[in-house]
Amino acid sequence: VCHEAAHFLVGHLVGYAVQSVAADGADNAVMFDVAGPRSEAELDLLAVVSLAGVAGEVLECGNAEGGMEDVRQLRGWMELLLPQSTPRERDARIRWAMLMALTFTHSLEHLKKTWADWAAAKKAAEPKPREKRV
Repeated sequence: VCHEAAHFLVGHLVGYAVQSVAADGADNAVMFDVAGPRSEAELDLLAVVSLAGVAGEVLECGNAEGGMEDVRQLRGWMELLLPQSTPRERDARIRWAMLMALTFTHSLEHLKKTWADWAAAKKAAEPKPREKRV
């Protein structure tokens, strides 16, 4: 579930409209309203969203068991959009996207913790209602 949640969150935050979400254990997937990359910039953005699932698993579970289909799809987009690139160049682009996905999801984890800490501190600082004495 953390794999799909990371795809969902990063995709949503970069502005992709979510078409559907399935995280029931059988056919887990987040589908976005994106046809596929038409430029290198779109490819880079999709690469980060594609690898966010692996990054989410690594940060939440300590390792990643899923993601092979995400990488396969990403490699297919690279072959179509960058046919002149070498396998080594594609691997370098995947490593870059993985680093960006880890950085992005790690930052989100930090923000989530900071927000929770701030909310707890704010609640603790609020005046308590006075108890009625009988």
